[in-house]
Amino acid sequence: MASNGIRDRVAIVGMGCTPFGEHWDKSTDDLLIDSCTAAFENAGVEKDAVDAFWLGTMGSGQGSGACRRPVG
Repeated sequence: MASNGIRDRVAIVGMGCTPFGEHWDKSTDDLLIDSCTAAFENAGVEKDAVDAFWLGTMGSGQGSGACRRPVG
């Protein structure tokens, strides 16, 4: 049997984002928490129900660095 990876086992159930603009009064962590909280509310789930998340930023794909942080 061929391996299908994670196909048919992944679902996007919610999304959250911060408003576009300059947020000089907020840290990266503040923005991440705001968008994650919005995504959990949008999906109607608690953070413990989430196995993984995807983070995209204005500069995504323009550098070699990756942002990996725990949701909690």
